[in-house]
Amino acid sequence: MSEYITAGLPGPHASDAAWPESDAGRALAFTVRLAEEGADAERLEQLTASLRLELLDLGVEDARPAREGRAPEGTKAGSAMDLGTLLVTLLGSPLLVEAVRLVEGWVKREHSRSATLSCGERTLTVNGISRGEQRRMIDQFIAGAGN
Repeated sequence: MSEYITAGLPGPHASDAAWPESDAGRALAFTVRLAEEGADAERLEQLTASLRLELLDLGVEDARPAREGRAPEGTKAGSAMDLGTLLVTLLGSPLLVEAVRLVEGWVKREHSRSATLSCGERTLTVNGISRGEQRRMIDQFIAGAGN
C-alpha cells in the first residue's frame, strides 16, 4: 500500500459545502471509512467497533456503523451495514479536531491501515506518511469546517 494523504476541497460550488459554521454548539456529521490491508469482513468489523468505542470515549454525540440502502434480497428487512464505515456526529469544531486526531492516531498504530473521512464534498484520506505532511493536510481539512 502506498503512503499518502489527500484532501478534497469543494469545487466551484464551495457555498454548497456540507460543513456547518464552526460554532461550538452546532452539530457536525461525517463518515469514517476504515481499511486495513488484507482484512476480511470479520477483522473490519472488529476494527470498526474498536474505533467506534474510542470515538465515544472521546465524547462524540454518536458513532454508529453506517448503513447502505436496502438489505440484499433474502436477508432480514432493513438496511445492510456498510462494513468499515462509521457515521460520526459531534457538537462543534473543537471536538472535530480531536476526533480527526484520534483517527490519525488509530491509523498510525498499524502501517497497513487507512481511513477516509468525508463530509459533503470534503474528503481526507490518511495512511502512513510523514508526520509533518500529515499534520499539514489534516489542518487544512479541519480548517474547512468553518466554511
